[in-house]
Amino acid sequence: MKKLFSFWVVILLFISLQAQEKKEVNVSEKVKSEFAKLYPDAKEVKWSKDSNMPNRTNALFIQNGKQIVAIFMTDTLFARMIETEIVDLPKVVKDHLDKNYKDYSIVKAGKMHFVSKPDKNNIAYGAEITNGTISKRVMCFPDGKEMNVTNLPDKKEK
Repeated sequence: MKKLFSFWVVILLFISLQAQEKKEVNVSEKVKSEFAKLYPDAKEVKWSKDSNMPNRTNALFIQNGKQIVAIFMTDTLFARMIETEIVDLPKVVKDHLDKNYKDYSIVKAGKMHFVSKPDKNNIAYGAEITNGTISKRVMCFPDGKEMNVTNLPDKKEK
């Protein structure tokens, strides 16, 4: 249950991070230093914090042409979501999407790594899907089972 809650919190964070407007965020020197060690070539980093979780700091950036969100909890890297190619989604995840979202097409894909315990159980896959009118983000466990679904705002709301 605790893992599922963590997944849910991170996914909500990812969505809120993308929807936020640019604003100045106070980032601790420890997080900045840790981030610089992990991602020395990162450019145009957008920092954010969640008012509901003041010990969490998020960095959104592009590296090697891929969007990455690094999530720090109490100054330590907790998770990162890396944009991936749609073809790189596991077959079981694609099969789940095909079966349960027949009228939708995949627009974007990502792989979530929970780094607190780096093993195969700390990975999730996400896909942004749309039917032309409604967009959703679907998160799945590596075995293809759905973790959660979030409705995304339409382009006018962003």
